[in-house]
Amino acid sequence: MKSRNPILLTIILAILFLFIWDIRGSFANPFLQDTTKTDTTQQVKPNYYKGVDVKIVYTFENEKPTWYRNVCCQLIKEKGEVKEIKVFLKTCTEEIRVIKGFVKFEVRDHNTHKIIAQGP
Repeated sequence: MKSRNPILLTIILAILFLFIWDIRGSFANPFLQDTTKTDTTQQVKPNYYKGVDVKIVYTFENEKPTWYRNVCCQLIKEKGEVKEIKVFLKTCTEEIRVIKGFVKFEVRDHNTHKIIAQGP
């Protein structure tokens, strides 16, 4: 009986291994072509900019502006005026309300430093 136990245990472990392990994923054919297609009909967000520097100046702290460098941002407009700026960082999204008389902003291209948008 002692000689059968290691063989029986090996068989049981092998069966468990096959059920737990995803056989299709672990033995996938590396020569198969990728047949997935990219949806080209999806539209880009309006007023969305990549690779920009965003400068936020609060009127109560004129000497100390807040900078976001080489980020993506989106300008949310209502009736042609920027009401909110969304700055997409690696860990979160900053949402900044633009209020006349309290918040000023500049959005510049990171490489050329040309102004893309600026506010009150």
